[in-house]
Amino acid sequence: MFYLYMIYSEVCDEFYKGITENPVQRLFEHNNALSRHTAGKGPWKLVYLKQFNTKKEALIQEKRIKKLNRRSVLKLIESQDSCLSSRQVGLDETGSNSLPVASGLKCQI
Repeated sequence: MFYLYMIYSEVCDEFYKGITENPVQRLFEHNNALSRHTAGKGPWKLVYLKQFNTKKEALIQEKRIKKLNRRSVLKLIESQDSCLSSRQVGLDETGSNSLPVASGLKCQI
């Protein structure tokens, strides 16, 4: 299985998007300066996670979400498309002015 994920840093107010086979390990890497792009910008919180059967499917969707603007990213996070529930993401009713802070995963990984 492959996972498309988005993480968020309040420190730099930035989203990072990627794919992985092990979301727990990957989040650990981002938060412990083992990833060049995210080093020194954490802590990072998982705000979106979606499972795919093949790497190709995950890569196609990763390319798609990397093109989204911030408003669209927030809408995607709020949607039921993610393995994370909207309650865990912490968006306000409009889904536009609140910072996402995920507390855990809802789906099995």
